[in-house]
Amino acid sequence: MSEQVPQELIAEIKQFIVENLEYETGEPLFSRRDLFADAAVSFGAAPTFALAGAFGLKELISKRERSFSDELNELVKRSGRKPSEIYNRALINRQLYSKIVGNPNYRPKKITVLALAIALELTLEQTKAFIAKAGYALTRASVTDLVVEFFINRKMYNVMMINEVLHELDEPILGSAVREGRDDV
Repeated sequence: MSEQVPQELIAEIKQFIVENLEYETGEPLFSRRDLFADAAVSFGAAPTFALAGAFGLKELISKRERSFSDELNELVKRSGRKPSEIYNRALINRQLYSKIVGNPNYRPKKITVLALAIALELTLEQTKAFIAKAGYALTRASVTDLVVEFFINRKMYNVMMINEVLHELDEPILGSAVREGRDDV
């Protein structure tokens, strides 16, 4: 790693993690009864899904949101940067970037999506919406997510610096799989 992260910053990040890391309790947030409270379903019967009856499958598919690749393309355009600048800043290679933007059904790994969010210099709310398009969420149960949140909150959009901290904390680094020549596995 080439960037040197000050030890004070690492200490501040560790304190942020200690204060914000949440552990799963194993208890469900809702019981089955809570989930179907509004439905006219007896507790022992299999639920019927009104949505499936109200819309056909083709209608549901036609109403789906924009894909992750469409969202990425739009954000790159709005950033005013060249795609090569974004994927280089995200530490991913051109082949993977092409695969992501060229296939609306392709789902990159979360570390790749987070690296793209950093490269695009998204706010925390924008990052949450962006990674949700790929089927992910930022959680308080992940040290990696907390480190990314820490840097975004401070408008420090440097993937190499984030990777220094992640490495220090024995967490997976952003964009690492593709830098080593492997596909986004």
